[in-house]
Amino acid sequence: MKKVMMLCLVLTWLLSPLVYAAAVVDAGNLTCPVSGDKVSGKDFVEHEGRKYGLCCAMCANKLTKNPEKYLA
Repeated sequence: MKKVMMLCLVLTWLLSPLVYAAAVVDAGNLTCPVSGDKVSGKDFVEHEGRKYGLCCAMCANKLTKNPEKYLA
């Protein structure tokens, strides 16, 4: 019984990133919601199941702190 339980835990741990990744949808924005500049392609923030592209890490910090302000 312990082996079965351990196998279930390991499988859950290994497969959980795949389930989470499928739940996040790309917002498809081409401009940064914070600055209005072009999206860099390397800076992103996930909010309520959507992945928003940003122009830089500074905008990521701002969006994370106050998403309602920038995603309204």
